[in-house]
Amino acid sequence: MTTSIRTLGGLVPAPGLASTPMPGSAVGGAADAAPRRGALAAMFHATPTQAGVAVVVALALVAALVGTAPFARQPTQGTEILVPAYAAASFVLEILTAALLFAMFHVQRSRALLRLAAGYLFAALMVPVWALTFPGVFSTLGVDAGSQTTAAIAAVRRLGFPLFVLGYALAPDCSDTSRSSLVPILRTVLAVAALAAVCLWLIFAGQALLPGYMADDRNVTMLWYRVPAIAMVLYGIA
Repeated sequence: MTTSIRTLGGLVPAPGLASTPMPGSAVGGAADAAPRRGALAAMFHATPTQAGVAVVVALALVAALVGTAPFARQPTQGTEILVPAYAAASFVLEILTAALLFAMFHVQRSRALLRLAAGYLFAALMVPVWALTFPGVFSTLGVDAGSQTTAAIAAVRRLGFPLFVLGYALAPDCSDTSRSSLVPILRTVLAVAALAAVCLWLIFAGQALLPGYMADDRNVTMLWYRVPAIAMVLYGIA
């Protein structure tokens, strides 16, 4: 009997195991460690130690947020030059994350990983246009779509990604290594690119109908605060 192990993407064969050992035996203890040496670490559920580290990091981020919150409304001048650098960093990080997830899908064939990779790809594709339309950044080049356009792109990006995360969480816990991974990856990339293009076209074509997220180029309206709130609800559901 071939032993299999349960991972985030389903059941995968445990390498080097020809039979199922009895529970509590010495062989069983060695077998428990063998799958972790032969498979991707990201395929397994987090250990209590890893979960604890994640909680500590999350709490540190929350503490940093609370500490800097009093300065959020402090007006600054000349910060537009930082937008391209921020956008470039976000784009590179999200593209690299998507590429790594696609590579993991190639190994594991998990539909959940494919959906998560699609989410990072979608978020990355929205960044360049968001930066191009940001008020005051490229206005000297004649690019000025208005602050509502920039805010709408940001809203679609912030709400779109958690929807992909929700799809990842709801994906069946299974994998199929009998089929090629290239076709699903190419199909996903094309579908996400088309989705991003449609979203951007709707935003630019319907500028007169865009929600009033911005009071002016620097101040948001109360409507904008619903965007991160809805995003957090979606993350919580996922």
